[in-house]
Order: sequence, then structure tokens, then C-alpha cells
Amino acid sequence: MQVELRDLYDLNFDPVLRPAEFYYVKDGQGPVPDYLQQEQRLIAQAQILIFAYPNWHDAPVSIVKGYMEKVFAYGFAYRRGPQGLEGLLTGKQLYTIMNCGYLGGGQGYLHDGLGHNDALWDQYMQAFKTFDEDTAHFWGMHNAGRFMNDQSPRNFAPDYASQLNRLRATLRQHLQRDLLS
Repeated sequence: MQVELRDLYDLNFDPVLRPAEFYYVKDGQGPVPDYLQQEQRLIAQAQILIFAYPNWHDAPVSIVKGYMEKVFAYGFAYRRGPQGLEGLLTGKQLYTIMNCGYLGGGQGYLHDGLGHNDALWDQYMQAFKTFDEDTAHFWGMHNAGRFMNDQSPRNFAPDYASQLNRLRATLRQHLQRDLLS
């Protein structure tokens, strides 16, 4: 499997919905901007889409949200069908990696609490699962899960490198479990 990592900052992606793009993004009407066509071609080829971002009030940061809204436009990612809105990106998986520091309670998704307050962790993750399922379904995709990292190494910690290596190993285990098994 070929993996391509795309950094929205490298794209110089503008998350702001401009008047000239509005009708295409909202209704699928009008010209598709070249930069959106380029991203849509890459998404059409992908089997797994992973969004990785820091927690910003329990939502994607603005550049990621703008990317989702503009690239996953009407007519590309969804359309109105006889039964209502239907997703068009079937056969693809959606996965989210999100860093936060709210609870300090886990690494992973549902049932991946670390014993600090697992009931609250699961309640928090259930809310994200609902959000993830809704987003994936809207685009016709399968929600493959989420890796919520609530145990980031502290800057300047004497064992920062080893903490970061443990975090990488944990993330790899979750990716293997959630996406590749």
C-alpha cells in the first residue's frame, strides 16, 4: 500500500469559502477551482483518509474544517438522492488522529482509558464516535475510528524522547488494529 502524507500548510490551502466558490461547494454549480479538483483526484484514488489535527474546542482546526467543507463538496462527496442526501465516497475509510489535553485519561478511542476516569473518557469518546459516524456517513465512507492522544509528552521533560517513542508505538498499534487488521 502506498502512503502519501499531505500537509495542508504545504498546499498553502485557504480554508475560507470565497464567493466565487460558494455555489460549487454548496450546490455543485459552477466551475470547480483547480486546486479543489487536484485534491478531489487524490481523494478519489485513496482507500483510507486520515485527518490529524490538534483539539480545538473539540473540533477540527479551521484549516482542516475548511478543507473538509470545500474539498468534500456537493456533487463530489455527496448528493441529493431519492431518499435524501447520499454519500458518494463509498469503499473508503475515514480515520481521525487528534491530540488534546483535556482529560489526561487515555490514548485511543472507546474503552481505551488509562484508569484515571474511564467512564468519563468513554462518554467523551462516544460523543466523538457520533461525530465521526455522522461525517463518514455523510460522505458515504466507513468510520474506521479515531486515535485520541490525551497523553502528550511535556515539552522539556527529561525523558521527552522516550515518551514520544512510546506515543509513536501506541499510535502504530492502534493504526494496525483499526485500519490494517
